[in-house]
Amino acid sequence: MLDKRYGAMDRFGRDRKAPKHACEGKGRKTESAAPLCGSLLRMFAAVFVMPAPVVALCPALVAALMAWVFFLGNEANPLSYAAYAVSVWAAAVLVVACVRGRLVQAVHGLLHRNRAIGRIVDDRDRRFVVGACIGLGIDVLWAAGNLAYGAWTSSLWRWP
Repeated sequence: MLDKRYGAMDRFGRDRKAPKHACEGKGRKTESAAPLCGSLLRMFAAVFVMPAPVVALCPALVAALMAWVFFLGNEANPLSYAAYAVSVWAAAVLVVACVRGRLVQAVHGLLHRNRAIGRIVDDRDRRFVVGACIGLGIDVLWAAGNLAYGAWTSSLWRWP
């Protein structure tokens, strides 16, 4: 229903205008949340949205730091905690770069080229059934492998 004084209204008389900012929602007027949301987004972008050369160096950085910690025996070194923190940051930068980039959209487009796979991706119930069937198939293969290995080695521990 349309009220000329107030704009678009629903049947209960509530205003149906879209929120002015992404942080506002569900009819609540949170004017003070907009600057906070903007500053949080700017802080997130400053920490996790990096230029392409930094993103390209992230896997090498993670590999080098983890090699330093584990292969050179520096698990007890206090700097290993800094290496863990930098590795987590680099992994987060990679995830943000993949999500913000065209990789996710490209994979989504490829999945929807096939009609059956597109239906599985879009339908939650179908995705649940397909996932359960795949999981059951993996469990059956694992049990059959254990049964065969138990029969091969004559081990009573491997028999069901």
